[in-house]
Amino acid sequence: MDYLLAENLSCIRGSNTVFKNLSFKVSRGQILHITGANGSGKTSLLRMIAGFIYPSEGKIIPEKNYTHKDIHFVGQKYALKKKFIRRKKFITVVLSLSKKN
Repeated sequence: MDYLLAENLSCIRGSNTVFKNLSFKVSRGQILHITGANGSGKTSLLRMIAGFIYPSEGKIIPEKNYTHKDIHFVGQKYALKKKFIRRKKFITVVLSLSKKN
């Protein structure tokens, strides 16, 4: 079973669709890297994964032993080479850094 499964997630705020029909799966020990322009929904997605907000549509299905303590968040990084970033901001989510047997 996947550690975290997201199916057809949508985030709608008023008349603004932030993102729609986003699906992905994360296995235990895998790293999920999220990039995008300002306002593209990176923080909203993280809040959904953490359980702070609910998706407008779709669902997040965690593994049986999943806890929110397994989520680690690294915010925006401006210290990386400008050539690499090209003014883009990124957010990295690390889910369950250690693999369990």
